[in-house]
Amino acid sequence: MITPQMKDQLLDYIVNNDNIRIPIDCNLMANELNTTSICIEKMINQFARLNLCKINIHYGSTYDITAQTEADDMLFRGGFTFQEDILNSNLDKLAAELKHLSGKTSGETLDSVQKMASIVGSISTALPFINGE
Repeated sequence: MITPQMKDQLLDYIVNNDNIRIPIDCNLMANELNTTSICIEKMINQFARLNLCKINIHYGSTYDITAQTEADDMLFRGGFTFQEDILNSNLDKLAAELKHLSGKTSGETLDSVQKMASIVGSISTALPFINGE
């Protein structure tokens, strides 16, 4: 299971590398992050889609990538873990606002607010399982 913390560790490795062009052996990186080489490959491919890196060459279990400025920006802004924290915080705020609204409404509006609150509660409960925590 890939976690935001694992993505941040790989992102940190890329950003803090002394070279802009970086060879990454997925087997070695998997050992460092206590995961599989497949998970490392998935993360690198996601990083490329997010424009955090450019994949120059992929041969065997090794990638040759070029770090992009977006990777520095992402790490500076707190990385993937911070994004998850923001999502959780926003869901908590939404749940609190819906609870507040449910006390001020009635009828069909109250039913809608309660349904939305139930959905937010389900998402908040499921999020740790989705993120592998």
